[in-house]
Parts: sequence; C-alpha cells; structure tokens
Amino acid sequence: MELRLLAPRLVKVPLLELRLTAPRLMELQLLAPQLLAPRLVTVRLLELRLLAPR
Repeated sequence: MELRLLAPRLVKVPLLELRLTAPRLMELQLLAPQLLAPRLVTVRLLELRLLAPR
C-alpha cells in the first residue's frame, strides 16, 4: 500500500485499498469525510496502523 505523508500523523490512502485492508471502513474516523481526490481519503496514521499492521 502506498502512503503519502501529509503531516506528521496524516496520510492519504486510496479508498479502494483502504476498503480492502480495513473492511470496517465505517468504524474508521475519517478526518475529511469528503473525498480529497476522486478516490483518496485522509486517515490518521495511528488508526491505519491499528487496522493494517503491515
């Protein structure tokens, strides 16, 4: 999974990959409910690590 660092603890993740990695996407607190790009969402790095330990 490719992650782009936006801020110390924020990353942009392709929505499709996030769904595949974290099926419980609805439980994930998205910092930006609206999509930043067609299929990119911003998530907290810590939460992403908890969902996708890899």
